[in-house]
Amino acid sequence: AQRLASRELAVLVRDLPPFSGRRYTITTKEGRAAANPTLKANGAVIENGKVRVRLDEQTGGIVELRVTGIDAKLADTASGHALNDYLYLIGDDLAALQRNGPVKITVRDNGPLVASLLVESDAPGCHKLAREISLVAGGDYIELLNTVDKKRLEAKSYRAKDGKESVNFAFPFNVPDGDIRLDVPLGV
Repeated sequence: AQRLASRELAVLVRDLPPFSGRRYTITTKEGRAAANPTLKANGAVIENGKVRVRLDEQTGGIVELRVTGIDAKLADTASGHALNDYLYLIGDDLAALQRNGPVKITVRDNGPLVASLLVESDAPGCHKLAREISLVAGGDYIELLNTVDKKRLEAKSYRAKDGKESVNFAFPFNVPDGDIRLDVPLGV
């Protein structure tokens, strides 16, 4: 178990089948959780032995995503965008696409069960933007929590082009020989 920076208690549960349950009793007991030397959050890098994530220190986007067993960088940054990049647009002219401002990256949690990086910045269309990237010890996935404190768009006419806005997060993946499946209501 680990007490997170949010004051929540993280508990690792293994081998729990779907639609089942298990009871746990939480007691106060002196002692420390077992250390996990492969789970690390440091600067703009977070890794757990299976997954490695590196953030761009200027934008906060994920510029490197590597997974053990796949010999490829899974973030495709050739377009100039990174994974989880914040993009804001007023109107429909893509040349006017805006990004967040300079970022502050801090280690929010640092194991032994969960490690996370917090990326905070100003962003167009927002009062504040916070993105948290988390890894669990032994997990083969990352968790992203994006918190957008949105400002109201002030426009003369919300039917005009300058009255239309969009908030987006970019996900330019590079998946060798990958199939994309889109989950839609009542189908895939």
